[in-house]
Amino acid sequence: MVRLLVLALLVSWVNLSAAQDNDSTAAPTGPKYKPVKYTFAGPLLIDDQTVMIPNKNSLQFAIQHRFGDANLYSDMYGLFNIASMRIAFNYVPIENFEVGFGLCSYNVTWDLNLKIALMRQSEEHGWPLSITDRKSVV
Repeated sequence: MVRLLVLALLVSWVNLSAAQDNDSTAAPTGPKYKPVKYTFAGPLLIDDQTVMIPNKNSLQFAIQHRFGDANLYSDMYGLFNIASMRIAFNYVPIENFEVGFGLCSYNVTWDLNLKIALMRQSEEHGWPLSITDRKSVV
């Protein structure tokens, strides 16, 4: 039994020592997938989030304004009517992850938000769409 165990150890040691990589025999790597850089011009489209997350270590300042009901010329078709405004800061500490906070004039509410890119669209031979998850707490 001891001889069989020693023989098994020697055979496994020989197999491990022979398994050295050689650059000429290494398997070729597949094409590198480059993600699409600017799917949208920015992370906001009108007043909603897009799938885009800016580059690492970038800080974004956003001022968003929602108009009220467009009634008459007396309130400038909604411009002077009851409207809400939001001021926000978003920061990208690591690649594909954005964190931010904002203040809305409606009931003076603060909000925190997180956005993470789960899958990114690639330029060639890859994933055809982008998937981003966004969470917000008011």
